[in-house]
Amino acid sequence: MNKKFITYNFQEIQEEVELVLRQMKVGASQEDFYRSVQHIYHHLNIAWNARNEGQDTVFDLDDPRMDSWKEFPADLKLI
Repeated sequence: MNKKFITYNFQEIQEEVELVLRQMKVGASQEDFYRSVQHIYHHLNIAWNARNEGQDTVFDLDDPRMDSWKEFPADLKLI
């Protein structure tokens, strides 16, 4: 498991959650909320789907697997 990569993505998620919470307190628009949720899912999906990839590939935004890593996980059972 690539802990550095997962940590990076969860830090991004944390920052976005904090942002959306601040925005909600002052009346965020639906567009702001939509963008925040997109950003959160982007990092959450990549953290899960690429969790076992090496350091040299996961930070390469040109990696051809990036599109599949951004997809909602097919191997994650929701509760």
